[in-house]
Amino acid sequence: MNPVRSERPDMPRTEPSPSRRRLLQGLPVTERTVQLDGVSTALWEGGEGPPLILLHGQGGSAAAWIPVIPRLAAARRLIIPDLPGLGESVINRGEIDAERATAWLRALIAQTCDEPPTLAGISLGGTFAAHFAVRRGRACRQVVLIDSGSLAPFRPDPRVLPALIRLAVRPSDRNVERLFRHTVVDLDRFKALMGRKWPDFLAYGRERAATPSVQAANRQLLRRLGTRQIPEPDLRRIEAPMALIWGRHDRVMKLRIAEAASARFGWPLQVLEDSGHACCWDQPDAFANALHAAMAGSAPMSALADRARPESGL
Repeated sequence: MNPVRSERPDMPRTEPSPSRRRLLQGLPVTERTVQLDGVSTALWEGGEGPPLILLHGQGGSAAAWIPVIPRLAAARRLIIPDLPGLGESVINRGEIDAERATAWLRALIAQTCDEPPTLAGISLGGTFAAHFAVRRGRACRQVVLIDSGSLAPFRPDPRVLPALIRLAVRPSDRNVERLFRHTVVDLDRFKALMGRKWPDFLAYGRERAATPSVQAANRQLLRRLGTRQIPEPDLRRIEAPMALIWGRHDRVMKLRIAEAASARFGWPLQVLEDSGHACCWDQPDAFANALHAAMAGSAPMSALADRARPESGL
């Protein structure tokens, strides 16, 4: 069982959809809701070891990390929030910009971590992590940017934006899959990896895409954070150790962005072969090993891989 609980018994809580509840079943995490800087934040937690905060991308939720949760929970204590306004998280006041994103993450760390965590963010989650590193880098052990936004001008493959627009205008299973085809190298392989969870994963993505508050949050986050480049002088003053993980065939944030950042700032870069923008979907084992390698001072993931690997079909 994976109970969903609130931080306080009297805290109002809208129950997640049945599809989300089924997605949570069998994973080594539980769900709760905490209040963080005016955001009612749903988060998944589980595992043992030093804290690792995983931040998902645009339009996603904590469920985006399902393929790698069992692979990481044996060696790390995982904190996996829904970003403000997305998934089951609700923005109760104001808008989310870089300062607010930093305040939200600072509150998350204060409530969930008893030591500085590693922040790992993919796409928009990488934007959140990078802004936090600029402003509060000493509060985290390390920052890992994965196919991250905001390191360069936002210029995705021309085929990506029409897929985003179609999903925003007409949320449907077909349009969710159309977008996924631009984020993974092989959608059929990803479906097979998700196994029996695939129908609920697809349904939950469609449900969220059709939710007005989520639509509004997506527009806000894209406009105020996702499409804005962080100035180079700000990136140069980051004090936290930084690392990059990138899919070689990323159509949304091209590999050349990571190569340029690595050369300019000296951040180590690991490139995952046969992977696109959602590299943790394309190659979950390689991704887990790359993330572990980027995190200093932990036991080799290879020693834990066999007992952490989930059964076929999740």
